[in-house]
Amino acid sequence: MKHIIKFLALAIILQNSFCYGTMTTASITQDIITTNITTQANIYVISDMETYTTGGLTFTYPVGLFTLSPVVNISVQPNASHPATETFVAEISANSATSTTVMVYLVNGGIVSEAPNGSVLVSLLAIADPV
Repeated sequence: MKHIIKFLALAIILQNSFCYGTMTTASITQDIITTNITTQANIYVISDMETYTTGGLTFTYPVGLFTLSPVVNISVQPNASHPATETFVAEISANSATSTTVMVYLVNGGIVSEAPNGSVLVSLLAIADPV
């Protein structure tokens, strides 16, 4: 539960720090408390924002940054105004220690199709899974 609270706090802090087209990397020090010992470990965080491209948008992480698939939070922001009947929905279609692929869909009047090229900005926040 502590990990979820830390992740949510980090997400709130970093939500406005996305830089378009630039992958930002940071680290957080995690305290690991056992019966007789407290150790520290770095947890790495990535944030990025890119324009959606048809076929899916892949965010590739620096080599060796994550050893397991990170916990990923994504959001979409339309690039232009759109009718109230349209909604954009994002999904993580693949996630690994080296990259995450995001698909964005347009829902219009109950019909679902892939979002047009360049229609939304996709924001990604990936944090190492604090196992």
